[in-house]
Amino acid sequence: MSPFIYIIEQILLFSYSITGNYGISIIILSFSISLLLLPVFIYIEKSKKKDDIVKKKMQPLIDEIKRVYKGQERFYYIKTINRQHNYSSFKALIPILSLLLQIPFFIAAYQFLENFEPLNGVSFWFIPNLSQPDGFLGSINILPIIMTLVNLITVYFYTKNGDSGERKQMLVLAIAFLVLLFNLPSGLVLYWTMNNVFSFFRLFITNPEVFQSKKTYPINRIKTDYKENLFSLRIIFTALVTIAFVSQFIWAFQHNFDDIYLRLGFAFFFSFVLTFIAFLFIIIFRNNREAIVNFKVSPFYFNSLLFLSIYFFIAANLYFSGENKELYIITLIVLILSQFVGYVYTLRAKRNTNKYLFIPTQIILISLLVYQLLVSSSVLNGEEFSFSIAKLNLIITPSSWSDLILPGFLFSFITMFYYYSIVPKSRNAKTQTSFQIYSLSIFYVLGLIFFWNPILSLASFPEAFEYTGIDIIKNNILIFIISSAIALSIYFLIPSRFKQSILILVLIAVITTFINTSIIPIDLGSLQINKFEKEANLATASYYYILEAFILLILVYYSRKILLSKKSRLLKFGLIALNIIIISQSLNSSIQSDSFYRTNSKQEMVETFDPNQDLIRFSKTEKNIVFILPDMFQGWSMNKILKDNPEYKDVFSGFVWYPNTLSISRVTNTSVPGMLGGFEFYPNILNQDSLTSNRVKTTNAMKNLIHKAHDKDFQITMTKFPYTNMDDISHNHKLPIWSDHWNLHKNELNIAKATDNGFKILTQNALFYSAPLFLKPKIYNQMKLGSSETESLNERRKNTWIAKKYNFLRLLPYISTAEDENPNFIMIYSSVPHFPWNYIDDDGVLISDVSPTKSAQWSLEKFALWIKWMKDNEVYDNTKIVIASDHGTTWEKYKPGLDIDNPFKNYEDKGQLLYDMLFQLNALLFVKDYNSQGQVKEDWRMMSNADVNSIMFEEENPTIGAPPKHRTLTGYVSWWNKKIDTETQYNIQHGYQVKNNIFDANNWEKINTK
Repeated sequence: MSPFIYIIEQILLFSYSITGNYGISIIILSFSISLLLLPVFIYIEKSKKKDDIVKKKMQPLIDEIKRVYKGQERFYYIKTINRQHNYSSFKALIPILSLLLQIPFFIAAYQFLENFEPLNGVSFWFIPNLSQPDGFLGSINILPIIMTLVNLITVYFYTKNGDSGERKQMLVLAIAFLVLLFNLPSGLVLYWTMNNVFSFFRLFITNPEVFQSKKTYPINRIKTDYKENLFSLRIIFTALVTIAFVSQFIWAFQHNFDDIYLRLGFAFFFSFVLTFIAFLFIIIFRNNREAIVNFKVSPFYFNSLLFLSIYFFIAANLYFSGENKELYIITLIVLILSQFVGYVYTLRAKRNTNKYLFIPTQIILISLLVYQLLVSSSVLNGEEFSFSIAKLNLIITPSSWSDLILPGFLFSFITMFYYYSIVPKSRNAKTQTSFQIYSLSIFYVLGLIFFWNPILSLASFPEAFEYTGIDIIKNNILIFIISSAIALSIYFLIPSRFKQSILILVLIAVITTFINTSIIPIDLGSLQINKFEKEANLATASYYYILEAFILLILVYYSRKILLSKKSRLLKFGLIALNIIIISQSLNSSIQSDSFYRTNSKQEMVETFDPNQDLIRFSKTEKNIVFILPDMFQGWSMNKILKDNPEYKDVFSGFVWYPNTLSISRVTNTSVPGMLGGFEFYPNILNQDSLTSNRVKTTNAMKNLIHKAHDKDFQITMTKFPYTNMDDISHNHKLPIWSDHWNLHKNELNIAKATDNGFKILTQNALFYSAPLFLKPKIYNQMKLGSSETESLNERRKNTWIAKKYNFLRLLPYISTAEDENPNFIMIYSSVPHFPWNYIDDDGVLISDVSPTKSAQWSLEKFALWIKWMKDNEVYDNTKIVIASDHGTTWEKYKPGLDIDNPFKNYEDKGQLLYDMLFQLNALLFVKDYNSQGQVKEDWRMMSNADVNSIMFEEENPTIGAPPKHRTLTGYVSWWNKKIDTETQYNIQHGYQVKNNIFDANNWEKINTK
């Protein structure tokens, strides 16, 4: 939890404990934050007033310099004046500090209030639900409008004695917040509305002079204007009232007349307000007719409109869950403004343009407008639009948003040439350090993508990868050098007039990369092979895109301003510091996790072996034990799998399925120690040791199991088990995730070749996090596995880094031998049933995004083929087999939801958390004893996956004999922690004591583990 969220939470909860009302508590929260920041605001305003005095003294001199000089000469004279008066252009940013100070609290309030369940259904004043938009006028939310009115009043008084530029900036921010907050929960809007109210009252402390009138109010002029426009205002008011009243009566006839008088009262009031606003517009237009007709739009603002329209269009197209209508509408609104500005300047450029070129251009532009108008009806209504002209029927079929927007882009780009034909060109910055800034920026972005972010990802979860940080550097160094050489060459090859633009672009890339990877990375959970745990978070709300787009524009504006102000050395030192920070951070994390020089995962298991060593050994004459841990295999899934595949009851002859099995915990790292070592390695017991790291604890549990096997003269053949140090474990044969010796079976299994060691996925992950929000879905879809229709079948059969674990299960019958003479203990860990859920079909093609049960069934199908091999090679009867999962499935990660029947009862009033835990704490336990025969049986005695150790070595084996009448077990709600090498405590939230039957929620009792 961030400190800002903590402050928000504590103030709100304390306020509620006093008032008992969440609405009042939010108001107190807003006031408390404003009061907390008041001393800083006072200091900022004092600094601003001092700088304003200096600016007023300088202004006559600067105006004279601008009148007399141009270009570099003007710049150096102004710089000299600034230095003489000890004034820096950066001081112009001081007013923005007050907003920047509030942004962290605003983000914290959003993150906290959005997920604050007690607000759900709570009303306050006219707000029916603080967790939803107020919807006071149907689809129109009144609270954001009130917020904006308060903001505009504050802007008016705050800038009353200031310059117009500052007022414009604040007006833009006010409109931006209206758009951002319009559809957000009322609780958050109430917080920000009250923040604006307190900002207004703060003016009495920081800026009391703005309330002092210097001249009488021109009331007589207002009366004159009112009388002159009285007839027009009556018409407007009558029309508005008529429309409003008719609409309310239509609504009443369709619904009811219960509150008709209240609705008519509101209709009358808002008609009056709109008429008053129309009157203000009339006055403003009359008094500023010439300024309005000859309005000017600077290149920055015109380019900003084009950028925003392109940005929102791409974001709408690439939206994670499909095309986004809201973003298309925003695109259209911005594009209309762009088209309007462009067309006005096109008309102004008429005198400077060849009429033979101008007239065809007008025809094209008007045709594009007409086409847009015709298509708009079809797009917005989603219906066919038809009309007739001179008996000629014209029909426009339902169109896409692209059909409406793309002609608008063409329109804007055509008018852009006319715009720049009459607008003066802006000045480019020429600094001696430009190339140094460009180079440092390139090294930062490319270094982070190819080296530092992948190394950080490796350090965060070394278990998932087969290589070290050194390997990443070796693998990516060539492409880094080539990419850097190309980027640096571009700078020398492009014309000088474009160098500033390219420099600004790379600076923006640096800042956005830094923000997205280090400051506010999007929360997608952990990267599970090629898929994020919380990928649904990519479908973010539209206001996030609006916020990012405006941030990018602000970065462009100030990047150019900094370059023009000759502050290049500051940029250079800042970039050097950024490079040093990211390099130090990645190397330190990698060394701390022991993943830079050597890996804690599978690297030690891909050494060169004798071909005869890469085998799973069975004995025909001695006992064999096979322990298989399929990660995240839902225990109750066996019910559906056995029903859908009745032949499995014979294939898995002698097996007993224990449905009533409780998992030790809901995640692997807290379940594995107990599965390996038994109940003495339960997480609550291991947490009593605060000195030993969690990895060492898991390794000790594995050692306990291995020692038991060695004491009984078993040879150990095993794959890598998660969260253990293989170097510290005494075993006879280590099985790699893939061995080149197994390639001889590739034709039988339809595997093209072994390729891709996983470096690519980390590079794509770095690129994904570095990219702006509107490009993330596109990059993520490239990262995710899928059978691309453009790839050949041979390409899709490649034994990639991701496919190897699936192909390993397919190989089990091919890499097993029954020629060994010693007792054998075989341990197989498989993450195939774990999220993301995929499998490989008989053609060797990886099929992605299947259901958890389908993935689990595929795993069992491969085990069935291995079972058949055991029977054919006469090692089945003398082999004990235990298939036990570490925990159940996290079903919220599967979008379609539960694909098995729900066996639980009495859970409806227990809350969502318990419902989720019922499944996540239901592990698979599937056991075949020596010489066991007959079809698969079900045994409903209560079991735990911590019983695995006892079952394998028959020490107080709970599967033998009659089931006990009563048994109570504990399952823990724990959370995964990637810092397994440094953390000494398992992250346990609480536990559940379960009696006798896990499928009855009444048997679950929550216990505190703190």
